[in-house]
Amino acid sequence: MRYFALILGIAVASCTLVAQQVPPPPPPPTAAPASVTYAVDAANRDPAHFSLTIDLLGHAVYTARDEDASSGADDSSQPLYRVEFDVSPATRDRVFAAARALDYFHGDFDFRKHVVADTGRKTFTYRDGIQQSATTFNWSENKQLQDAAELFESVALTQALARKLQFLHRYDRLGLNEVLKRMEELARANYLSELQSIAPTLRLIANDASVMHVARERANRLLDQVAASGVPPGH
Repeated sequence: MRYFALILGIAVASCTLVAQQVPPPPPPPTAAPASVTYAVDAANRDPAHFSLTIDLLGHAVYTARDEDASSGADDSSQPLYRVEFDVSPATRDRVFAAARALDYFHGDFDFRKHVVADTGRKTFTYRDGIQQSATTFNWSENKQLQDAAELFESVALTQALARKLQFLHRYDRLGLNEVLKRMEELARANYLSELQSIAPTLRLIANDASVMHVARERANRLLDQVAASGVPPGH
C-alpha cells in the first residue's frame, strides 16, 4: 500500500513539475492603434503620389513616389521615399476629431454639381481594429473635409520640403537658400505644419560651415519658430 502511495505521489509531483515547465501561451497580438490616412494622386504635383498616415498615438508615416517624367506614369522602379515621425498632440487631436465629425469617412463627399478644376484624386481612409472606411474626392464643399485635407497637406508639405533639403544638402548646396526662403514664406503664411519633425534636417544645415551663410541663417530662423512653438523638436 505504501508502495502505491509512493508511486502516486511521484506521478502527481511529476505532472506538477511538467505543468510548471510548460510556457504559458503567448498573449494575443496587440491591435494596431486607429489611424487616418490621406493619399493624393495628381500628375501635376510634386510629388505626384504621396500618402500621410497619422495614428491615435501621434505617430506618422509619410511616403512619396515620383512620376516618370518621360511617360507621365508612376515610376515604380524608383524606391518609395518613406519617413516616420511624431506629430504634436494638437494635430493628432484635430485629425481624429475630424474623422469622428465626418462619420469616419463613410459617404460620398465629392462635388458633382458642375465641373471643377482637376486637383488630383484624394482619399481619406480610417482604420481601427473593427472597421475600415474611405472616401475619395477631387474637391468637396464639405468644410470639415476640406479643413482636414488642408491640415494633412500642410504636414505633408513640410515633409516634402525636408526631402528636398536633404537632397540639396548632399548634391547641390547652392540650391538650399531658395528652398529655405520659400519655407520661411510658407511658415509665415501658416502653410507648414509640424516643423519640429524636421528640426534634425534644419539643424544639420544650420551647423554646416560649408553652406552659404544666408541659408544657414534661414535654417536657424525656422528652428527659432520650432522653439517658439513649444513642441519638442524631433531627434
